[in-house]
Amino acid sequence: MKTSIRMLLTAIALAVATSTHAATDGVEGTGAHATSTGTVDVTLTITPSIIVTGFSDVDFNSSTTEVPQNICVGGTGFQEFSVDFASVNGNAVIGSGATDPFLMAGTTLTSETVPYSVEFANSAGASAGSGIVSTDGTTGANTFLRQASVADCETGGVTNATLILDIGAAFDFSALNDSEYTDVLTIQVSAN
Repeated sequence: MKTSIRMLLTAIALAVATSTHAATDGVEGTGAHATSTGTVDVTLTITPSIIVTGFSDVDFNSSTTEVPQNICVGGTGFQEFSVDFASVNGNAVIGSGATDPFLMAGTTLTSETVPYSVEFANSAGASAGSGIVSTDGTTGANTFLRQASVADCETGGVTNATLILDIGAAFDFSALNDSEYTDVLTIQVSAN
């Protein structure tokens, strides 16, 4: 029985090894219209690369509660990408039920926070996007089609997406005790 299994495995390995293509040389042709034919396999391997550019710092105030900005997401070697956000002061944790994944904290009164929302649209000039929370707890669509190359984004002339940060027009600024609130928002794009 062991010998039969070994012979079967050897036959399978030989079939797999001989079924792969490899370059072949031609044989000598003779006669008046002699020919010789060889073959070569041709392969192009692309290492996926991705870039996101065009960011500006966001400054909210009592009259500017929503700040959209056009950015560029580009790459090579993939068709779709995902977007994730993380807030230094936010409290999004898997299963925590946290409702404020994005928070600005007071610079003096660090326990006092201001929540904000983040949206991403896979088109420039959009007024709304997918309300993506983060890798720690997601809402909204998180997979998008690539529309530009790395070179398109590096030249600075292409925008193909919109990042929208929003405090909300109904936010009550009169309840705040600190004079300045800050956060660092990390935007990560990943080739799928």
